[in-house]
Amino acid sequence: MIPRMADLLNPPCRVMDLREGAPRRHGALAVWRHVGRESGATAISLRVLEVAPGTSPGLLNGDCEEVLFVLEGQGTAYVE
Repeated sequence: MIPRMADLLNPPCRVMDLREGAPRRHGALAVWRHVGRESGATAISLRVLEVAPGTSPGLLNGDCEEVLFVLEGQGTAYVE
């Protein structure tokens, strides 16, 4: 059996797949939330978004900075 990266690192390190676990679904939008307040983080969050064709619901993230990386596909984002 080949060891997984998560098996090779000592806690508290954690390596995960982008789409690990069950996402929250909001119409055409699927959200995997990996790091956030619910996991004890106070200054950073990490979520993976997958948008199906069509219009997705708006996202609100409060008064903070956000960085989006597009891994594949194309679309239009409206930023206020």
